[in-house]
Amino acid sequence: MDLHKSLIESSDSVSDEPYLNTEANVSGDADISFNTDLSGSLVNSSDCVGSDMSYSINTSSDFSQSNLKTTAKRGQLGQSFVNSSDVADDELNAPVLAASGNTSDATSTRREIDIKASSLTEKCAEHDDLIKMFCRQHDEVCCSVCIALYHRKCDDVLLITKLKNDVLEEVEQQEVATSLENIIGELHVVKEQRTRELNECKNELKDDLEEIKKIKDQLIAKVEELEIASKIVVRERRNTICSDLTEDIAMVQDMIANTEARLKQVTQSSHRTKPTTREFVKCKISQKYVQETEIVVEGMKCKKADFLRFHFNKGLQTCLDGYKTVGDLRIVEAGNAASASGIYNLQTWRDSLKPEIFDICILDTNTVLVSDIANNKVKRLDQSCRIVDTLSISGGPFGICNSGANEVAVTVLNEMRVQFVNVASNMKQTGSFGVDVRCRGICHSRGELFVSCGGSVYSDDREGPGHIRVYDNSGKLVRTLQTDDLERNIFDIPRHLVASTDGECLYVADNSKGLLLLTRDGALKEILNEKIVKQPYGVCLGEENRIFACSIDNHMAVQMDNHGKLVSEPLQRTDRLYKPTAIKFCQNTKRLFIAVNPIGVNLVVFNIVTETEL
Repeated sequence: MDLHKSLIESSDSVSDEPYLNTEANVSGDADISFNTDLSGSLVNSSDCVGSDMSYSINTSSDFSQSNLKTTAKRGQLGQSFVNSSDVADDELNAPVLAASGNTSDATSTRREIDIKASSLTEKCAEHDDLIKMFCRQHDEVCCSVCIALYHRKCDDVLLITKLKNDVLEEVEQQEVATSLENIIGELHVVKEQRTRELNECKNELKDDLEEIKKIKDQLIAKVEELEIASKIVVRERRNTICSDLTEDIAMVQDMIANTEARLKQVTQSSHRTKPTTREFVKCKISQKYVQETEIVVEGMKCKKADFLRFHFNKGLQTCLDGYKTVGDLRIVEAGNAASASGIYNLQTWRDSLKPEIFDICILDTNTVLVSDIANNKVKRLDQSCRIVDTLSISGGPFGICNSGANEVAVTVLNEMRVQFVNVASNMKQTGSFGVDVRCRGICHSRGELFVSCGGSVYSDDREGPGHIRVYDNSGKLVRTLQTDDLERNIFDIPRHLVASTDGECLYVADNSKGLLLLTRDGALKEILNEKIVKQPYGVCLGEENRIFACSIDNHMAVQMDNHGKLVSEPLQRTDRLYKPTAIKFCQNTKRLFIAVNPIGVNLVVFNIVTETEL
């Protein structure tokens, strides 16, 4: 009891600290023996904080009264232990020692202390060794191998179990948790992006395989056309030779029959020594016949029939041998395949109004023409997009296109005509022809001018229903494209248009129906990418028959392949596209020109990223 009381009193002055707990369950003589390792450690407990050493207190069942004299000494020892806990390692959380007459409690306590003292379980990812050290200079936790290899010259390397509060408090757990949550969110974003790209890649694989099959079918169809054409040529040539030979054979057969008849007449009277006068005449005629026939026979012998042999066009084989595949995959820069090159204000000091550009034309010299309907002018820009020449055209110049050597054709909206302009040096007007209705977009292909007409959103007698008129270069109307086979209107509000490179198709930007693909004769083939290309206004061709289109209402421009599939992210209002009215691509400089209509800006130019072959 006195021992218990003494130990309790010795620790009263230290609250919330580890304490030595002994139970006074004394019966008979009791002998308390302390492990010598423990007594040594208690005195110098500050030297072994965080070590793996375990401690135990053994209490025998015999307790002699004489040993109570040691109570004061044990109290001093208890006080020493309590005071030593001031420097206990926080990570070990100041282990509590319990002493009782029950040895199983002591064993349990020793196991508890062992677990806390060896709580470091994280291993180095590189060396598979326990992480025990902290390099404050590099702000890294590491194993002993890392210390030996990478941190030998570091000045501030600490044993993790010896870290003090000021070092431990440097780590803001909440900030670390927030950072981990942010990383998890970013990883989910990346995963979703990669998943989306994976699905797109699978879909594109399907599209690629279908495209390859389509190309194969086209090649087979072309080979079949060549086969049919070759058979026709061979058959006609062979038939001609056969016909000539048949005629010769028939003529020779007639000659044989005639000769045999003459021979029969002569042989019937050949037994007489003296022929009659009639026989005399027949013989003379036969002699002349023989002479003439010999000449014919000699001619036929000299005449040789043409012996022909079919020779394969090796150029086809050589062409095919030059390719290992029917196509290839190409890398396009991720995101937008266009980078902004410049923005330009096309207003001159002579302009009375803010320019409104409604079409763009690229000349062979890489200079640019634009139609300014507000100021009734066509303006020429150099390659730096500086205005170098202007030409006044009354009536509202709208569409503009190349129509010949050093010549362009311009549609005049309000005066309903097409005006030709010579652009060899200083621009000047030449001829023109009337259109009878308001006309806007224009393109030239194979000696014909395609002019989009009518289809205004406003009620106007000068508009009429939307249609396309086709003229020759002299201004003669060749045909009109307006309805399909069922007499339904093809167009609603046709604006700009462009012909394919081979001239077989037309791409028409109908501001109501979408981007229309038609044959040259006006048969509607399809509407390209209706979901993306809405209310198009301008359209032009890029490389490899790629298509650029812009929408005045949606403030965007897109690039597609010839099947209407997007090949890059659309350019939008954030790219300074506000009410784009015209779009044109320069093949030589790889620049895309887009006419826009915000205040102070009339033209935006982009550099188009070139694809790289794999």
